[in-house]
Amino acid sequence: MYSFALFLVLSCTMLIADVQGQSMEKVFVVNENTDIPKTFAERFLPMWQRAKTYTLDVAEAMPGEQYNYRPAEGVMTFQEHLLHLVKNFAALQAYVSGDRDTPLHHLPLENLNKRETIEAVTQAFDFVTALIEKTPDNELKEKVDDFFAKEAYMDKQGIFELMRNHCTHHRGALVIYLRMHGVQPPRYKGW
Repeated sequence: MYSFALFLVLSCTMLIADVQGQSMEKVFVVNENTDIPKTFAERFLPMWQRAKTYTLDVAEAMPGEQYNYRPAEGVMTFQEHLLHLVKNFAALQAYVSGDRDTPLHHLPLENLNKRETIEAVTQAFDFVTALIEKTPDNELKEKVDDFFAKEAYMDKQGIFELMRNHCTHHRGALVIYLRMHGVQPPRYKGW
């Protein structure tokens, strides 16, 4: 029954197209957009920029006096989550760049206030953005050496995806911290 219905729809479409003088290519074109992202950077950077914007919005939403808030013993403070992202980006980027002594490794991360913390996070995101832009697509499928999770296969593209995933994980905790303080989290910017 389904096959017959599909046959009828396609037949009618072809008949209408023929009557209107259109070619079948024009009838069945789903998207004529020629700006479809072709490289990894073109696909990934918009998502990365939204992750940056949303993370910074979440960081801005928490009052500075609550940056040392720790909801329970043994968990990170609000600020420690943000600084952990900076350290994580610095460590993970080395799997792509091979550089273990970048400006990220030299950022002062002790005794920071809210503004300084946000600036460090901004610099970390910007550093990774530049690395994404300059990493050729033909290198992205190269397996990374000595990945810390020995049981996992990891290539350079996977490192960038891991950074975004790891950021999402910690930002989720930050959203909960905001709610625990009665602060309305910023609207999600994931797409």
